[in-house]
Amino acid sequence: MHLPGANQFFAFVWGSRNVSHTVVDAARLTSSRAIFDLSATQFAPMATALRTAGATAVKISALDLMEPELEVFLEESGIKTLWVEYHPDLFPDAPEVFLDRLGQLSPRCACLPIITDLDLLHVLIQHPGPVRTVALKGNEAAGFVSGDTIGVLFSSAKEMLRSSGREMEVVIWGGVATPEAAAAFLATGAQGIVFESLHWQTELVEMDDKLRRQIAKLRPEHTSLVGGTLGVFCRLFDKGNFPAVKELERYARSLSGSPITAAKRRAFAQHVAQAAVPALESGLDRRRLVSLGPEAAFAQGFRERFGAGSAEALQGFQTEVARLLQNVKIMARRFLNSPAARELGTTYPFIQGAMTWISDVPEFALAVAEAGGLPTLALGLRNRRQLEADFSRLHSLMGPRPYAVNLIALAENPALEEQLAWVEEVRPPFVAIAAGDPAYAIRLREQGIEVIYVTGD
Repeated sequence: MHLPGANQFFAFVWGSRNVSHTVVDAARLTSSRAIFDLSATQFAPMATALRTAGATAVKISALDLMEPELEVFLEESGIKTLWVEYHPDLFPDAPEVFLDRLGQLSPRCACLPIITDLDLLHVLIQHPGPVRTVALKGNEAAGFVSGDTIGVLFSSAKEMLRSSGREMEVVIWGGVATPEAAAAFLATGAQGIVFESLHWQTELVEMDDKLRRQIAKLRPEHTSLVGGTLGVFCRLFDKGNFPAVKELERYARSLSGSPITAAKRRAFAQHVAQAAVPALESGLDRRRLVSLGPEAAFAQGFRERFGAGSAEALQGFQTEVARLLQNVKIMARRFLNSPAARELGTTYPFIQGAMTWISDVPEFALAVAEAGGLPTLALGLRNRRQLEADFSRLHSLMGPRPYAVNLIALAENPALEEQLAWVEEVRPPFVAIAAGDPAYAIRLREQGIEVIYVTGD
């Protein structure tokens, strides 16, 4: 079953050792795309193998893009699409140089940049040229990633493009691991989704039995995001105590003193780029830096749900996404005016979780409410004076729109009693208690205040 959107697509990333007719044929049979990742190897020697296999798409680095022999490689390999990963701290020149090079090569093949932040997208919007598609890499992907989730990155990119009037297709690169998530992105405007590792447990992905067993045991929490203090985010395999990651974190801290300069960021990025190895070539060795995103933790479930055969699994996954997309309007109607939404007084039955330093601003709450959800303002550790200062405009700003405030009902919150007194006085529509003694919920309910108590058990 094809995806219902015009020219929407799924693509799966394969390592250089998987360059074969079999993989290319599986992609063709399932109407998906096979992208062969050459960013960790020399691309020139792969030309003959790619042409023999009938491959049409590869991924390379931005530095590889600048190599003068790339034109010869394109001629000899027959590659029609270049996916080029760009990171500002690994590229020595201005972004305009990168975009000009994409323009030079565009008559030969489609050149699609993979980006981790919106700065290059802003330059792209201002830069006349042939690039009409951009891939976004949120912080759920592997290797160098954004500081933002793919949801935030995608939403921001769409708004930038809408405001500018520039037409550009947006592709999601990595971090999507379920049919439901894939359908959600496609239904909201993504042109395609590239899967980095979801298919790793299917038969055409070459690996030894030991590595296959290791991948089967992966969990989403078995990765860490390193380099955030420098603004150079990297997603790596880590169960919390891996020596290679600990050493990298120490190196990042050594560079994090004020001021954080471009030279420091570049040094960190280059160190990671030289040391990190692709997961399928690493043996998942804890002593090495291994590029890995949480998507890989869903590979075993993908195999169990859709099959061990690569073509079978890819087709089954795509069929399920197509089914979900066909039912999008029906599902949307079910959400509208649902019993839960009516009880909350919202358009949709969605409750925005509390996020300190993010959802503790009345204007943020207003935006969520206007979008149809129930906003939750994080009270954090504010005392009574701070609450009155920060939320003095809350009631007038929100008007009749419902909202919740979130209490941390733990002994670690020194302002808890002051917050409870403030809540009892201002009487917000809802109070969310995400951690702590249920007795506090009972106390508020006895005073007629509606409580949303969140529990993991």
